[in-house]
Order: sequence, then C-alpha cells, then structure tokens
Amino acid sequence: MLTDSTSMIVKISKLEVCPSVYALFAHHRDFPEIRSEGETAEQAIGELLHHLTAALDSVGSDRHRELVQRAIVDVRNALANLAEGSVRTVGESSSRSEPGNES
Repeated sequence: MLTDSTSMIVKISKLEVCPSVYALFAHHRDFPEIRSEGETAEQAIGELLHHLTAALDSVGSDRHRELVQRAIVDVRNALANLAEGSVRTVGESSSRSEPGNES
C-alpha cells in the first residue's frame, strides 16, 4: 500500500470487471466512500481531488464543508509530494513488481 502521510491511501488492486488487470485506487482516510482509480498514483489522486472538489457542492453543513476542504488540502499535498518523489511505501509485499517500485 502506498500512502502520503496517514491521510491518503493508494493501493494496487485487481479490477472487478477484469481480474487480470491491475489499477491504482485512491481514497482519503476521512472519506473512504469517495474513491478514484487510475493507471498511475498521480492519475488516481488527481481524480480523487476532482471528486472531493465536486462534493463541496452538496455538503450539508459548515462542519462537513471544513472536513472536505481539509481533505482537499491533503490530496493536493499528496500530489505535490508525488511530484517531489517524497511518498513513502508502507506494508504489503507483493509477488509481482508494483509500478514505481522496481528494484
């Protein structure tokens, strides 16, 4: 599993519709129901940013809006950290080579 700090979770999983194909899935720890996928971590996290930004239009309270705005900041920071190459790898070993982790 790849993660930026402890707020972003990006993991490699098989696609449900095509189990032989892998994709990267991203979500924020405070909003696990808002997920995105992509061929790269940048793409998955960028889509997550789009989904969270769109969610601002339908929040029901100022408190919820604050939480979504904080998540957006976390996602933007994750994208910046990816661009800088400062994302750390946590846990889960895999028998196949994960994108970006070739030795």
